[in-house]
Amino acid sequence: MPAKGDKKKWHSRLVKDKQIVSNQQLEDKIAKKSSLTSGNVHTVTGNLMPTQCQLLLESHSVWLDGPGTFPLIVSCKGKKMNTPEKAVLQQINCTRCRFTLEYTRTTFTGNTRHLYNGSASSLSIIGSLVAS
Repeated sequence: MPAKGDKKKWHSRLVKDKQIVSNQQLEDKIAKKSSLTSGNVHTVTGNLMPTQCQLLLESHSVWLDGPGTFPLIVSCKGKKMNTPEKAVLQQINCTRCRFTLEYTRTTFTGNTRHLYNGSASSLSIIGSLVAS
């Protein structure tokens, strides 16, 4: 907390809903917005996930138009090796899939913005201001 008389500083923070959305809930929402049945959506999402995982394991980054890119990231333990032959798979200690939100670059100003076009009412779900 700041000392008495000091002005507070603020930063953004993501506020997460405690509820996790299941595949079934996601599929139902997609079906309501399209002409597909929830069974058809289930088939597509059921094939999307293993296909995306296989592509990631084959060293591809997966880009979905709209949401963004999913690259696979690894980190290694131990010393860096001087030759590629000495580097071994056992050095990998962490594998993660990182999500990078898609963005656009405005031609005239050079500003970058995320493709999130939420309303002010949904801003409270996306983030909040926190005093430090």
